[in-house]
Amino acid sequence: MSAGEERAELDRLRKRVADLERLLKARAGRTVHEREHAGGERVLQESQERFRQLAENIRDVFWMTDPEKNRMIYISPGYEEVWGRSCESLYAAPRTWLDAIHPEDRDRVLRAALSKQVTGDYDEEYRIVRPDGSLRWIWDRAFPIRDDSGAVYRIAGIAEDITQRKRLEEALEKSSRDLQTIIQASPLAFIALDADGNVTTWNAAARRIFGWTEQEVLGRPLPYVPDDKRDESDTLWESAMRGKFLEGVEIRRRRRDGTMIDLALWAAPLCDANGNVISTIGLLADITEHKRGEEALRKSIERFELTVQGSRDGLWDAWAVPGDPFAPGNPIYYSPRFKELLGYADDEFENVIASWASRLHPEDRERVFTALRNHLERRVPYDIEYRMFTKNGECRWFAARGQAIWNQEGQPVRMSGSFSDITERKRLEEHLRQAAKMEAVGRLAGGVAHDFNNLLTVIIGHSERLLKALGADDRHRRSVEGIRQAADRAASLTSQLLAFSRKQVIQPRLLDMNAAVSGLTPMLRRLIGENIRLVANLEPRPCLVKADPGQVEQVLMNLAVNARDAMPQGGTLTIGTAITLSEGGAGPGQGDLPAGPYVCLTVRDTGLGMDAETKAHLFEPFFTTKERGKGTGLGLATVYGIVVQGGGTIDVDSSPERGTTFTVLLPRAAGSLQTEKAAGPPAVETSHTETILLVEDDVLVREFLCDLLEGLGYRVLTAASGEQALQLCETGKEPVHVLLTDVVIPDMSGRVLVERAATLRPDMRVLFMSGYTDDVVLRHGISEASAAFLQKPFRSNVLAAKIREVLDAPKGQGS
Repeated sequence: MSAGEERAELDRLRKRVADLERLLKARAGRTVHEREHAGGERVLQESQERFRQLAENIRDVFWMTDPEKNRMIYISPGYEEVWGRSCESLYAAPRTWLDAIHPEDRDRVLRAALSKQVTGDYDEEYRIVRPDGSLRWIWDRAFPIRDDSGAVYRIAGIAEDITQRKRLEEALEKSSRDLQTIIQASPLAFIALDADGNVTTWNAAARRIFGWTEQEVLGRPLPYVPDDKRDESDTLWESAMRGKFLEGVEIRRRRRDGTMIDLALWAAPLCDANGNVISTIGLLADITEHKRGEEALRKSIERFELTVQGSRDGLWDAWAVPGDPFAPGNPIYYSPRFKELLGYADDEFENVIASWASRLHPEDRERVFTALRNHLERRVPYDIEYRMFTKNGECRWFAARGQAIWNQEGQPVRMSGSFSDITERKRLEEHLRQAAKMEAVGRLAGGVAHDFNNLLTVIIGHSERLLKALGADDRHRRSVEGIRQAADRAASLTSQLLAFSRKQVIQPRLLDMNAAVSGLTPMLRRLIGENIRLVANLEPRPCLVKADPGQVEQVLMNLAVNARDAMPQGGTLTIGTAITLSEGGAGPGQGDLPAGPYVCLTVRDTGLGMDAETKAHLFEPFFTTKERGKGTGLGLATVYGIVVQGGGTIDVDSSPERGTTFTVLLPRAAGSLQTEKAAGPPAVETSHTETILLVEDDVLVREFLCDLLEGLGYRVLTAASGEQALQLCETGKEPVHVLLTDVVIPDMSGRVLVERAATLRPDMRVLFMSGYTDDVVLRHGISEASAAFLQKPFRSNVLAAKIREVLDAPKGQGS
């Protein structure tokens, strides 16, 4: 019996076993069919025995588990050969199967098994570690066996040893990589065309010979065929497509620059498994020099010189010297651009290996020479990055690629390559690594903030209640006040951490820039140090803007830190505010600036100043003039983003040794702080009759808020999940006036809960709360600027006022 027939028979037996088990269960307890029941059991036993015999004679490993008891009830003997463990060990300890899986695959397989076995689409490949330490690849498939009700009462599967297939795949992948390396390293142009005559492969030599890059030619017809050679080209291609091999056919074609070159063409058809020609490949050698003689050689040299002079990269060309190809005095050609990249004039850099070798960074020297030796002796591709010192002593990063030519005896006779400066790319990579670190800090801050905000909500709330209960002369009052003050400081610290990571919830409000500067002055004095004098020149009139206070503080802090670093020997930092009127037009740092009144914030230092080049890149992300490890280059970019986001502009005036002045313009806001204060939270009332449905998964927060709301006179229904809340909405008879819910709850988001609850209680108002950061809140569909949103931690009177605001809002504005 073939393997396919074995599997088919196995499937038929599995279905028969399942049918018989369902029949037996359906007929259990029916005494009138006892004889038929007994017959069914005999058939079942016979089928199971036949099934086991068949499973033991196939090469695949068949297994079956009881998911309810989480135990293995059958596994075929092939398990012992593949896994190297006894079947009895698996029956005794089901986890033996999981422990045998390679640690790198274990979590993936376990997740797939838990999530897919019931649906019947579990199909995984993974590695196992045998007791002797050897690895095997396994292809494991599983399917559920269901009873009449559709419930899964067995899970069966087949595991196949696919180690050999995996080894073949790896060998094929390596062969493919080796082939691509050979193609790209080939000195001949390697070009492949599909059945429509479009280019599918274009190697480096083709790019070098014809001038077109791979991106410019892939998927298109050959670009180098002139109009008068089109028919000839089509004929050659059609010949190859008919299965004809072309050997050394001389043709004349055009380069990208328009010059005509002579080529020798070798072409062959490529066939599929059925022998049908599906594409063609060709190797082309430039034989122009042979055709044109000395004149062609001279022009070729001229073209080479033009290429060298116009290239952004440096080029080099070395002749291998027998015995010691790396001897310092061995000759080598360096293009003028090569020497320019190192800061030398053409006549300052001698064309010997020592000129280049002496500039190598000591830590990279051995690695570079090892790579060269491996290429010449073992033909390993030479493609390396290393550091060199320029003429003025600066250490820069360079990338070098090279290809050697070997004679018939396998000895290297020549090696040429390119040389490019990649210092800026390396700096960008370092900046990206720094940004990744900052992102990690941001994620950590976001996770910590949620738990802290929940805890602080409870601590602040309970301390407020204790202070109300304690008399003014109570000996415990000072301790409770200390607890509340510490909680307030913790909340402030959490807010600052989120501001650093730029994950804080943005809450713009009306604020006075004068008050912001004054409030931050004590902290700025400590930040800049005693050797720098801080002066504040503030506008007598209120300088009102609509902004997030945390972002305004971030702008001031970043500008003050930059000023401090620019005055290492001390100096004066002056912060000023003013009100100015813009007539419109181009504003510094962005497009047109609308006409109108603006609040002007200036930060001036007496430090080192900047040159024009530095100012041109000042607000670019990752740009920094500080030494490595002293800055990420994101401070001023963040300032720029905050200012522009607020509808303003920022400009800088600086010159070397004359200090720097940053000028920030933000639209002046209408209104008054008195008006906004008057609209603040009213006095807390305790005579309320409305019902509030509180949904909060944190038990401490839920219990505290329930006690607080009941103390205000509200009737409170509590739920720890969205489903519990929906059940209360559906079964409850009394009206629910407000749904107070966390944005993130275990079984669904707060937004989904509100949408589903609205169908049950259309008149119910909604108030969201959250201790998460703005990105999480927004991801759950809640606007951080919503009038029906509270950011944890919050004070009791703020919650009370917000609930009244929601209840008293006109109909349709309660969420």
